[in-house]
Amino acid sequence: GVVMKFWTPFLAAVLCLCAASVASAQDRWTGFYVGGNAGAAFGASNVTTSPSNDTYFDPDNVPVVARAGKGSIRTTGFTGGGQAGYNMQSGNLVFGGEVGFDALSLSGSRTAANVPYASGCCTFTIKESVRTNWLLTARPRIGWAFGPSNSWLVDVSAGLAVTDLGSSNVFLDVPGGVNEAASKTQTKIGWTAGTSLAYALDNHWSAKFEYL
Repeated sequence: GVVMKFWTPFLAAVLCLCAASVASAQDRWTGFYVGGNAGAAFGASNVTTSPSNDTYFDPDNVPVVARAGKGSIRTTGFTGGGQAGYNMQSGNLVFGGEVGFDALSLSGSRTAANVPYASGCCTFTIKESVRTNWLLTARPRIGWAFGPSNSWLVDVSAGLAVTDLGSSNVFLDVPGGVNEAASKTQTKIGWTAGTSLAYALDNHWSAKFEYL
C-alpha cells in the first residue's frame, strides 16, 4: 500500500484578462484571468509490503518481510502548467475561484537489500517506488487587497485536488530466485489548501508566489 502526500509552492506569472475598463483601485482585481506557473514540488510517501501467512513464507518470516517493507520515500521534482479563474472585488475584499492543471513530476524509490530471514540462513530484497505525473485543482479563494492603488493581494484558498498515483513493488528471494512484482496506477481525489501573494504590474498583468 502507498500513502502519498505532497506540498507544492508555485512561482506564477499570471496574465489577467480583467478588461480594459479596469481603471481604479476599487475594482483592480475584478474580472477573468488566465496564466501560467512553474515551480518546485516536494513529496513524502509512506510505503508498505505486507505478505500474508498463506503464501510460501514461513510464518516466522512474515513479520520480518513486513518490517523491511515499511518505510518512507521523499521526492523532489518540477511542476508547471496553467490556470484560469474569476475574481470579484468589493472594497478591499476580493473573492473568486480558480481551476488549474499542472504537470507534477514526482518520483522516488527505496530499497531494503539483502535483509536476512528470521532463521538467518537466507536474504531477500524489496524495492518500492512511487510516481505522479499531473495535478488538477479547483479552489474558491478569498483575499484582501492593500497597498498603493490596491496593487497587492494576499489570499487563502482551499478545494479539490486530483492526481494520478502510481506505485510498484518488487520482491526478490535472493537464494531461491523467487521474483515477484506488481504495479498500479490510480486516479486519486483529495484536497489542497494554500496561500498566495500577488502584485498587479498594471491593469492587466500580475505576478504571484503561491504555496499549496
